[in-house]
Amino acid sequence: MRAILYPNVNNYEDMEAAFKATIEYYVNYDPQERFKGKTAGQVRLETKNNSGNIISYPIK
Repeated sequence: MRAILYPNVNNYEDMEAAFKATIEYYVNYDPQERFKGKTAGQVRLETKNNSGNIISYPIK
């Protein structure tokens, strides 16, 4: 995913920034079919807020 989003990384600092930005993108902006169109961040927040109600997102 990093290579697609940031293909022109030329040094360590750029690579570090690209990895951080890629993780940010994945967690907050990339809806997952497995999570029924929610992002990983949305599912995490949902799980934290509903500790008594377990929601399952099984891997196919």
